[in-house]
Order: sequence, then structure tokens, then C-alpha cells
Amino acid sequence: MVAVDPEDVRPHKDQPFYHLLAENSESEYVAYVSEQNLLPDDSGEPIRHSQVAEIFVKDKSAAIARAIPR
Repeated sequence: MVAVDPEDVRPHKDQPFYHLLAENSESEYVAYVSEQNLLPDDSGEPIRHSQVAEIFVKDKSAAIARAIPR
């Protein structure tokens, strides 16, 4: 069997890529994703990824998370 990798499906090289804290029903992981493949999470479900607390902190209103400076 031959793997098909059409050029129109491959991520464009001239776009940003992001480290994404990803999760599914079975696990949590970090993925490296091209901007064209990012979709908003409008599920309304809370984020449960174990690394969120290592990267973000809540502000005084507890409404906004921001990156922790390193």
C-alpha cells in the first residue's frame, strides 16, 4: 500500500505553527500544529490538560488566563 500525501493537504511552510495542549477521551498530549489546521473549541467543556497550570495562571478576576513568563 502506498501512502498518499497530496500537496494541497500538506501544511503551507510559510505559516505559523503552534504547540497545542491537546486532549481526547483517552489521553492528553502536546501537538505541533499548523495555523491552517487550528479550529476553535466551542464545546464549552473545561480544559483538563495537566500542563495548563504549568503554563497559565488566572488573573484576579479568574476570567482570563495568561502565559507565565519564563
